[in-house]
Amino acid sequence: MINEKVKILNVHKKMNLGFEDLNKTGIKGVVTFWLRCLLFLLTLSLSAFSFYWMAITATKIWTRSINSSLLVANLFLALITLASFAFLLLSRLNIKIVYSVQFTHHVFVVLSFIGQVICCILMSLSTPSSSETYHNSITDFCSRYPSDPVVTNFIASHNTEFAIISYVASRSTDLYPSIAAFFGIWFASTVIYIACSSAITDRPEQSPLLNDQQQNVDSPISLHKEDNENRQNVHENLLPSDGQSESYGSQPVMQQHLKTKDEAQNSPANSPQAINNSQSPGGYAKIADPPYNPAEEEEYEYEEEEEIY
Repeated sequence: MINEKVKILNVHKKMNLGFEDLNKTGIKGVVTFWLRCLLFLLTLSLSAFSFYWMAITATKIWTRSINSSLLVANLFLALITLASFAFLLLSRLNIKIVYSVQFTHHVFVVLSFIGQVICCILMSLSTPSSSETYHNSITDFCSRYPSDPVVTNFIASHNTEFAIISYVASRSTDLYPSIAAFFGIWFASTVIYIACSSAITDRPEQSPLLNDQQQNVDSPISLHKEDNENRQNVHENLLPSDGQSESYGSQPVMQQHLKTKDEAQNSPANSPQAINNSQSPGGYAKIADPPYNPAEEEEYEYEEEEEIY
């Protein structure tokens, strides 16, 4: 449970990291930062482009003779791109919507893909076959309502067939390459951004040599060795250093140790009489060996030599 919470917090941190923090994570972090900047710029540019296309397709002759499909599609695209920009900005500023920052980022992703679907719809509405349909609709409308003020104004400014074809093309087929370029850049940048941001780890990328060193440090043998060294250091710190003696009461530690040793040797339990009185399980008395005296050994050898002579 704790690991899941830490993982969620790490995911949240990935969405609002700045350039310095993302740069520490390696090439994926740098790519994530620049793609995020590109998505900010792309959504604003595409919304401005959609508003421009709404303006040129909102004329009365266009809406009355053809339909408002291009106008409505561009309107939805403009709103979706603005919403996508807003949710990306909120996730960067670590502002949660409804549930969490992660939910805010997911909304941005969903809106991005919806906007890309609308781009595909706009491409289908701006093909050459659609342009030909639009041209036929305008000419048919002008022939059926020649006295309409909208038609008279249009014929006054577009009195030739070429002018009418150019008028229709500027609002249909000219849209296709532009919206296709926006769609390709937007789709690719969104997919790469999601992949790189999901692949960012909390640990910075290291060279293979550093990774091997880290593995050696984390190995059980190295951990056991480090544990032994720590125990040895603690033991050395507990012992008194050279030239120092810690006193317990009024006597130094070394003097107290020697005194305790002498008292143990002179105790009644260690006396020769007590040793002679103690017996082994076999019934044999335990007699303590006398202390070694080199002078007695030399005297004994000297007496043996005299007997020989």
